[in-house]
Amino acid sequence: MTIHDRAVSVCEKVIFWSIIGIPFAASFSSAAVEGLAAILIVTFVLKKLLVQQKALAFHPVLGWFLLLIGLSLLSFLNTVNIAASVQGVAKLLKYGFVVMIVLGEVCDPGHVQKIILAAVLGVFLASLDGIYQLGFGVDLLRHKEPNTVIGLTRLNATFPNSNLFAGYLILFIPVLVSLVLYHLKERQRFFGTVIAVLALFCLVFTFCRSAAL
Repeated sequence: MTIHDRAVSVCEKVIFWSIIGIPFAASFSSAAVEGLAAILIVTFVLKKLLVQQKALAFHPVLGWFLLLIGLSLLSFLNTVNIAASVQGVAKLLKYGFVVMIVLGEVCDPGHVQKIILAAVLGVFLASLDGIYQLGFGVDLLRHKEPNTVIGLTRLNATFPNSNLFAGYLILFIPVLVSLVLYHLKERQRFFGTVIAVLALFCLVFTFCRSAAL
């Protein structure tokens, strides 16, 4: 194997595991997500340079993404904070690029299974952290106190606030429920059910009405 082939192989492995790591890291650290996203983008571009291919192949989602970018740029016409608008568009471009990379790179069922497993383990970790926070007054990973509003203890685990924690949980709870009902078997179904119940418990104690609806 030549140096060129080895470099391409390393890039592919980094891309493979970065995509898996992002949904797991989302359960405890936005900085880790940002870091993995940056590694994914840089490695993807490097791989495309090595194999001399276009960075993004055509995909139906690409058109909608470009439309969203165009609409976002229109916000500059009525902005009161140019810096904030630039930051928002830059973040949209970055995560849109990540989505396009994932759509192009994930084509193996085994890879999809690993991504789902990473997301489920992330939900399990976040739920345990939330329950620990409810019982001991601080979360396990960062020792953050829960949010309190009009005497209610609202779980937020490692997330900045309870609404974000609820949004995270409500994103993955339907995935867990569908896995338990249609895909998992025997012991896997038991563990999937336990994780789903823990996540629902934490969701209730975020007291986030919008997520519950």
